Amino acid sequence: MKKLQTLALAVAALAVLGGLSVGQGVQRDKRMTPPTGKQPAMGEMKVYEPAPNAPFEFDPGVYNKKVVAQAMASSIVTRKGMEFPIVAKVSSSDPTATGWASCEPGDTQTFAQNAAIDLESGDHVLKTRTYPSEPPLRKIVSPPNADWVIQSYHRVVTSAGHPYEASDSAFPAGYSYLTSGNYSSVRTTMQSFVASLNVSQKIKADLNAKLDTLISNISSYGYSVSASNGTVEHTLTLWGTGRTNTRAAHSWYHGYIDGTLICSPAYLHDQNALVTRLKTWVNGVVRMVGDPPTRTFSYE
Repeated sequence: MKKLQTLALAVAALAVLGGLSVGQGVQRDKRMTPPTGKQPAMGEMKVYEPAPNAPFEFDPGVYNKKVVAQAMASSIVTRKGMEFPIVAKVSSSDPTATGWASCEPGDTQTFAQNAAIDLESGDHVLKTRTYPSEPPLRKIVSPPNADWVIQSYHRVVTSAGHPYEASDSAFPAGYSYLTSGNYSSVRTTMQSFVASLNVSQKIKADLNAKLDTLISNISSYGYSVSASNGTVEHTLTLWGTGRTNTRAAHSWYHGYIDGTLICSPAYLHDQNALVTRLKTWVNGVVRMVGDPPTRTFSYE
């Protein structure tokens, strides 16, 4: 009799345990079933979407990095793989004071028939007589403003008859380009400026990294245009052919200068202008990012 009771209790216990196991298994299956209730086919990726009423999880770090990157990209010009800062133009004729320029690094302009000379002597005049009377005749090629220098040029002679003497000479701009010591000082100044901003540390790091790139590119570009010239002079002296010269009654010369200008803004040779331009660029980026004073956000 006792054996029969013991056996009945064991069967009951097994039944209870089996029921719990089945319940747990059903609950576990519900958790692993996609919310749509559709089972993925063999080899198909399982995608579990949140419930319709679940709160939207927003990652401000990703968004802010994108905003900072876009703000920087919109205020940078890329020329031959190098980035340079651009800023909004302001109403001023002094780029040194404002830090902007009428052109951007890499910009070029061509000019043609500049500093033209067209001169002829009289017929059958003394060989000692010169044209002009106080030679030589001088014509100057000058860039439209101080933001440009003459990258290259050549003299074109369309027609000429001897005796004459023509020449062209180039002269450097009246300033010296920034040195490595100047750029090192600018880096230090800009690091201090960025450190003083009321923005997150991650934004400061992004700004400093981009500033290092910009300053390095500006230094390289400044070196590349330092061999350019500020002006080109075109000169000519004509002489008479002689009173009794039957082969050539007179002498003449017609020529001009063609060439190319390249942008050389003030901040390539004025340290204060460079600092001003970079600070203006940084402030512009921060305004576009919107951090602060209008709003603040976490960059983490």
